[in-house]
Amino acid sequence: MRRKPRDFYDVYFILRKEHMLTPQEKTILPQVLKALGESKISFNKELTQFLPKSHWPIIKDFPSVFEREIQKFI
Repeated sequence: MRRKPRDFYDVYFILRKEHMLTPQEKTILPQVLKALGESKISFNKELTQFLPKSHWPIIKDFPSVFEREIQKFI
């Protein structure tokens, strides 16, 4: 997995649509969580230019929001 802000957000979006993940894809989620923890990305700064304002509350504290979503599958 690349470690670009949009890639993390794409994974988050896919997780929100549970039926889109295969059991095999779910096995990489611990690696995604680790990459997120090691990331120094300013998601708010990086993603506001790409996402509509309706998504800005999600990216305000994106690492925490994304981690909670991943924990549902681990």
